[in-house]
Amino acid sequence: MSQGIKASAELKALVLQDYSQGVPHKEVAEKYGISHASVSNYIKEAGLGRKKYWTSEEIDYAVNAYSTGATIQEISTYLKRNRLDVSKKLRRQGIAIEKGSVRTQRVKDNPFQDLTNPQVQYWLGWLASDGCVSDKGQVILTSCKDPQILDEYVAFLGCGVGVLTSPQRGRKELKYFVEFSSQKVATYLQSLGITARKSLTLKMSIPITWDFIRGYYDGNGSLRTGVKSFRLTWHTASPLFKDQLLEFFTENGANAGLAVERLNHPKYKPVYRVTLRNVEQRIIGLLYPEGCIHLERKKPHIIKPNTEDIV
Repeated sequence: MSQGIKASAELKALVLQDYSQGVPHKEVAEKYGISHASVSNYIKEAGLGRKKYWTSEEIDYAVNAYSTGATIQEISTYLKRNRLDVSKKLRRQGIAIEKGSVRTQRVKDNPFQDLTNPQVQYWLGWLASDGCVSDKGQVILTSCKDPQILDEYVAFLGCGVGVLTSPQRGRKELKYFVEFSSQKVATYLQSLGITARKSLTLKMSIPITWDFIRGYYDGNGSLRTGVKSFRLTWHTASPLFKDQLLEFFTENGANAGLAVERLNHPKYKPVYRVTLRNVEQRIIGLLYPEGCIHLERKKPHIIKPNTEDIV
């Protein structure tokens, strides 16, 4: 009997601890396998009933703390209020609540500032091809087939973010992505041309480099290999960026096997396919300098005939 009393006291202490940190009643009950009513009784017995009214000081604190980067959990712990109550109060103040994975993954500095850095150029290319920069400050980089490359992106960012996953519509495979929030970085990226609706309007406002070209290719390009040659392809729905690609390859002496095709696409009409055929080794050396970051499976090399593109 004494053991039961001791266990009950320990349980109450755990319940009250979670409650004081803002964990909702339902989550506390599920966590310890007890009823919602038991949780409410423990709280009432301890004289810790839910606060009904918010003071102006509490509201000001919640708004200012959230606006400067604090999470819902941090605010609820400080105010000793339920997380859901904090979220509701912030929404009533006209503040949009971000997903937890976004809120906890932030960058303080701009990792893309040094445009002379080859890694910066590479990741800008990937963001331009398979990234998303929202007007609200979210920056997302996606890789459906190569999650390992996102580990290198996380190391590049150097701010403690992580690789996230989500189901792909109509597929069994997961989609891998890295998402962080920074209005400063998002505004900067948009000034470079990587806008929130870039698919049809992408046009870079900075000089394009081979590192940028390689990043765009790894994100949204394809490779077809053969016995004696290979073909590299870049895809874009933006006629402006298509012209930038053609101009870059021509100015850098890579126009011998250069071709562009206009394709129909169910979502984006048209899509342009810019292709380099029979690429010289000199061009490969420019595209893949020693020690550069890249997707190995897309790096061109001569193998047995293959009729399928590596995308």
